[in-house]
Amino acid sequence: MPFTTTDRLPPFTGGPGTSSFARARDLRVVAHARELASDALGGRTVWCVAASPPARAAAAELRACLSTPAEDAIAVGEHAVGADSDADVELRQLAALLDDMLGGVAPGPVARGGLSAHERAVYAAGADEGEALLGAGVRAGDVVVLHDALAAVLAEAARARGAHVIRHVNAPVRGPAAAEAWAFLHAFEHAVDAYVVAGPAPDRLAAAMPSPSHVALKEVAPGATGAGLGWRAVLADVIGEDRDEHVGGTLHARPVVAVR
Repeated sequence: MPFTTTDRLPPFTGGPGTSSFARARDLRVVAHARELASDALGGRTVWCVAASPPARAAAAELRACLSTPAEDAIAVGEHAVGADSDADVELRQLAALLDDMLGGVAPGPVARGGLSAHERAVYAAGADEGEALLGAGVRAGDVVVLHDALAAVLAEAARARGAHVIRHVNAPVRGPAAAEAWAFLHAFEHAVDAYVVAGPAPDRLAAAMPSPSHVALKEVAPGATGAGLGWRAVLADVIGEDRDEHVGGTLHARPVVAVR
């Protein structure tokens, strides 16, 4: 059964009337959370991969919050997959449609009976070319954050290199088009280690890790903890347990290379 944990960073608000004990504990909790995240992310690069302008903006925001403060910066990398890449034109158009469906912008092809077998073949071909599209910088142990549907074709290639693969998604949109897009994408995302949902409140993040059946929620007091603590804490959780499985009550390691 899936289980959920919630971490509030810090646990107290520190507002008027807050005791000095609570404020001191806030500082200790935040310092400990940052230390744990730094230990988990040390020696790794967090790669932000995006294609569409909104996804590139989200990737830039993530890189910025992981890069500050300077004395606690995490190594970050950028990889753009878009019109100037080798991605097939038809694949880029399909990925843009999927992003619009997920965001509730496009009604999608529900009326014509759903996404076609040809469209599935186009996306599958893109996934097969993922290694060529990924670039040479990603190493074993790195973290690859995929910000949109075109970036998601790189999931299996990144996982095959031993990277931790995260799919960053916006707050879910309900409706038949979004449901159809997710059903389509899930068939190609078996290599994704975790889904991180940021928003709609910027101080609340959730990491859903399928393998250990764990949803880790992070609630960060706005302005109280410094930039990027929520993301750092989420990434540390994913690195620590994304490849654990609970089978028959025993903890088993999940293979590094995705199963085809």
